[in-house]
Amino acid sequence: MRFSWDMTDIYDNYPIDAVRQSLLDEVIARIYLDEPTVETVPPFASGRTFVKFPTWLSVPDPLENLYRYAVNNRETVRVEIRAALVEVVFAFDDDEIVCEVSDMATYDPDNDDPVADAPPCSTVFLTAGDRSFSAALRYQVEERIAFSADRSFPAGAWVPHPLQPDVERVEADFGNFGVHELYSLTVRAD
Repeated sequence: MRFSWDMTDIYDNYPIDAVRQSLLDEVIARIYLDEPTVETVPPFASGRTFVKFPTWLSVPDPLENLYRYAVNNRETVRVEIRAALVEVVFAFDDDEIVCEVSDMATYDPDNDDPVADAPPCSTVFLTAGDRSFSAALRYQVEERIAFSADRSFPAGAWVPHPLQPDVERVEADFGNFGVHELYSLTVRAD
């Protein structure tokens, strides 16, 4: 028995490009639906930090991974898409701090020393003054398309999405972040 498979028939009967775009639209919509929380220690809500004192930067509980797929009605084509958070860019005026997800840590006042335990995703300001503060979350988008005659889809390699390999969600300017001098006073015990 001979069997042949005409791939043009699949493309004619299953609009892969339209499915690819639809899945991408779903992933992007989901990225923008999530409201990430940006935290700093000292807290940004206080509006200030100090010169030569570590400022921790984090996005607690970020939306890290998304996955969507579609299969044609004959179950011979599957289009998959995934997006993964790869970095967060914190900006203070023109200075950017680029952090991978694994570099961020949430401060625990009961267990963490703000100086000794400062994570890689932190910064130390060397001069006083107000700085504008913003953050952007960058996602890497990949896809995988599989064909199967027997409904068993091989696990092929993920490749950068051809329409939009990166999605950047920019959080608006959070306002001014004041950096102040930290003065100390030593008082003798006598």
